[in-house]
Amino acid sequence: MSSEPTRRLPRRFALLGLAALAGCGFVPVYGAGGGMSALHGATEIRAPANEAGFRLRDQLLRRLGPNDAALYTLVTTISIRRVSVAVAKGRGSTRINLLGSSDYALRAADGATITSGTVSGFTGYSTTGTTVATEAAAADAEERLAVLLADQIMARLMAALAAQ
Repeated sequence: MSSEPTRRLPRRFALLGLAALAGCGFVPVYGAGGGMSALHGATEIRAPANEAGFRLRDQLLRRLGPNDAALYTLVTTISIRRVSVAVAKGRGSTRINLLGSSDYALRAADGATITSGTVSGFTGYSTTGTTVATEAAAADAEERLAVLLADQIMARLMAALAAQ
């Protein structure tokens, strides 16, 4: 019996919150009229011609969609550094961290830079299994790093376009 009023209270707050957002001009960033809708399907993505660049480009394509008409160009670089963080006597490194960074620049069709910056992150993997397992773990860590860097680039693009 006492749980009934507490169950209704959060719903009321949620409805009031939605009404407040509607009144303040809230627009979803990916919705119609949102800043990211202009980039979706209209951005050519340039990345280095190596495996790390391919992975970053693939992750950005998943977020921005295929390029139907290039109104914008997103130029990226990526660098990955491997660092041993755990060493076992007689076995060498047992844990590797991948430190990654990516410079990016979003340019309009006329070449003017809209926004640019650098993002960075890290991930790691274990080398204690077989050679095949270690290689698979390294590839998976590189993919996770590409996802992390692409997410950060997208967040920065959202913030820059929302401020305009």
